[in-house]
This record gives sequence, C-alpha cells and structure tokens, in this order.
Amino acid sequence: ITISIHLDSNGVIKDVKITGHAKDSENGICNAISILSQTLYLSLLNIPDLNFNYKDDGSIFIIDDIRC
Repeated sequence: ITISIHLDSNGVIKDVKITGHAKDSENGICNAISILSQTLYLSLLNIPDLNFNYKDDGSIFIIDDIRC
C-alpha cells in the first residue's frame, strides 16, 4: 500500500493518492485504508465551497485539484 499526500506551502492538502489496496478485501489493513480514505472524502464533501476531483475504482483512490 502506498499513500501519497501533497501539501501546499501553507500545509494545506492539495492531493491524496492511495494505491495497492483492495477495496473489497478481507484484509484488515486494506479495510482500514478504505475506511480512512472514505472518511477523508466524506469530510471534504462537507466543506462549503470546496471543489475537488475524486476517483475510487477499488484499486486506486485519488482526490486532487482541491480548491476553494
């Protein structure tokens, strides 16, 4: 599992990419990563005026182009 998080110069998240996990797995680590990535996604959805691109096809999770 690889998790990449890029921050801007103010420490604000600009993009998140998670690869190497199986979304529908019996593996506890993969399940934990899926829960945490979905928590991030749902948290961002609740921020007014925040826009971003989102992709989750089960093998790769990406949130990028985060902007207000």
